Amino acid sequence: MALVAVVALVVMGNVSAMRARVDGPAARNAEVGDLLVARPGGVGATFDRTLVLIVERTERGTNGLVVNRRRPPPHLGLSAWPEDAFWGGPLQPDARFVLAPAKFPGATWVGDGLWYANSAGRAVPDGSRRYRGWSGWLPGQLEAE
Repeated sequence: MALVAVVALVVMGNVSAMRARVDGPAARNAEVGDLLVARPGGVGATFDRTLVLIVERTERGTNGLVVNRRRPPPHLGLSAWPEDAFWGGPLQPDARFVLAPAKFPGATWVGDGLWYANSAGRAVPDGSRRYRGWSGWLPGQLEAE
């Protein structure tokens, strides 16, 4: 339980009820609001030591945001990273998302005190964290990893 509390502080500072799943069999059943914890050396350089918050799970696949990286890993070659955005993952690095501590128009609830939305052109609540890029898996891909 201490791990989940520490992880929640990394995300927004006020999240109280989230589940962490370490890479491996437990991560295969990830649901919206779960955190995927990548152990050192467990999943390759791009996701090494990351925490991925699952923000969507549909028949089209599973999407998440890396919540513990300010900038993308150097091997991705994205050196000119904006100061106002955290790295959400390797897919579509210009796509913009937000995690917010309060509900706002167009946002989806992902956990206790945490809301998610595409943030392009939106006003968002104070205390929100902006992201560029996202992480995603096709149907069955996460379960196979």
